[in-house]
Amino acid sequence: MATRHKGIALACVVCLVLVGCDRITRLTSNGLEDNRCFTDTLSADGRYVAFSTTSDPTGRTSVQQTVLRRADGSASKVVAGNGSGATTGGSLSHDGERMALVIDVRIGDRSEGRGYLYRRSTGTRTQVTPSGADVTGLVISADGKKLAYAAGGVIWKADVASGSRKQISPAATSEVTYARASLSADGRYVSFVTRSLSEGRQLTVRDSLGSASWNLLNVFESRAETTQSAVSGDGRWVVYGKANPGSAGGAPQIYLWDRSTGASARLTTIGYPRAIGGAAISGDGSRIAYSNTDYDSGAGKLVLIERSSGSSRTIVSANQPVVNPSFTTDGRTLAFCSSASDLPSGDGRFHPNVFLWTDR
Repeated sequence: MATRHKGIALACVVCLVLVGCDRITRLTSNGLEDNRCFTDTLSADGRYVAFSTTSDPTGRTSVQQTVLRRADGSASKVVAGNGSGATTGGSLSHDGERMALVIDVRIGDRSEGRGYLYRRSTGTRTQVTPSGADVTGLVISADGKKLAYAAGGVIWKADVASGSRKQISPAATSEVTYARASLSADGRYVSFVTRSLSEGRQLTVRDSLGSASWNLLNVFESRAETTQSAVSGDGRWVVYGKANPGSAGGAPQIYLWDRSTGASARLTTIGYPRAIGGAAISGDGSRIAYSNTDYDSGAGKLVLIERSSGSSRTIVSANQPVVNPSFTTDGRTLAFCSSASDLPSGDGRFHPNVFLWTDR
């Protein structure tokens, strides 16, 4: 199968050279109607993609797996799955050497999320979170040295080398829990979502080496709803989604926060019938991408924003939603997932696949 995937990749490269292919190539070739590709992550150097799927890349089984694949399609490795428990995540270090993922382990009549670190060079997988913690949302910093995750309603940061961990968020209560951590490239800055029964969701950024923290909602937005964020490599820029009853008719919008000023700027003004999805920021902070979907038709788009100029353009248009954008450091390559049948090099069958967009 590796040979077949390589052939597909090479065919798409030829298409890119000859006719452009709208700069989009398909990385996967899954064959089951019920498969999914989600939580796709592109390594910062653009050489590796991690993704989870409910069918293996050969289309022969229907178990959830996490896959690490070279972006040129020349090699693929199933990191977890095949009966070892449902898997989620696939956060990658800069060079794709280390992958952080969560495996849902059955223990008697219950299940428990456990965090693991996979090393590409050795092919080994090691548990890196305590048993009994029931981990969600495990991510690794681009330098491969730090981990962050939620467990027991609390955000933790862990050191890969020593295994030591530090509580980043306040303690959870019956009213408030914390989830969805994101890390800067060196692991210093951590963003996370606060879930409050009375106040909705809020977004916090913390300097884990000091005492500084920032709440990205002002006093007039206490009822705003925020979504998971993405942090630039140096931790200066944070892109996130927010729905506010007093802004743009209450529809979710994309915002960009600047640590140097402590201020957020709204980047979008989109309302029905279009809905904003997830957003990503390049490691160098130069580019932002976000997805949006038409409620009526189901058609999806990916929009690219140049941070310095504020200019924007649609880089992907498809007849199905386009989700989970993930950038390289320089913002020149982007991974995303879609079931669209009309994307260049797509399989034409509404199967979910991982695609790469490139601006090189």
